Amino acid sequence: MSGISFRPKVAGVVLAAGASSRMKQIKQLLPWKKTTLLGHAIDQLKDSGVEKVFVVLGANEKLILEHLNTENIQFLSNDNWKEGMSSSIVKTIEHFEEMNYNFDGLLISVCDQPLLDENHYKKLVMSCISPDRIIASSYGDQVGVPALFGKNFFTELKKLKQDYGAKSVIQKHLSKMIQLDAPNGLIDLDTIDKYNHYYAAFG
Repeated sequence: MSGISFRPKVAGVVLAAGASSRMKQIKQLLPWKKTTLLGHAIDQLKDSGVEKVFVVLGANEKLILEHLNTENIQFLSNDNWKEGMSSSIVKTIEHFEEMNYNFDGLLISVCDQPLLDENHYKKLVMSCISPDRIIASSYGDQVGVPALFGKNFFTELKKLKQDYGAKSVIQKHLSKMIQLDAPNGLIDLDTIDKYNHYYAAFG
């Protein structure tokens, strides 16, 4: 029938289970804008058009939860967070299966790329047009998160091991990948000096 458009059901997840050992502080709770780095990442997903927002926590989980607005967010606890980012992705897919969620895609993000604007996340969600596509962020000669995976990749994401994260799946399926330019995505706040520099300029 004419006039009917397909709106994919996309889930969004922020991977925030790490201990931020290089920061010497709880990175997720560092101030950014009117909230925290993690709060900002959650707000970006909420505004992106995803159907549901998930956050995977691990290290410092109790303390982080005390400082977050938990409205309309589902938190997942990853007891295997020391195994790296891949374990949080596995936890997310396992939860979908346990709850019988039927999403068309999964948008994977992290909390230390605050310079990406919300329009980038919206474009990722709007680009979910096939279950057999990956839409990845492109910065220079690199591709990575935030990235959206069609549901045909969920089984493969569930099998991730060690700390390879989602990039290994992207690299394996380059022919099925669409790139969206995200020059500010290369700015990764992985040290306190980097954070202080960018917070002074943009936070």
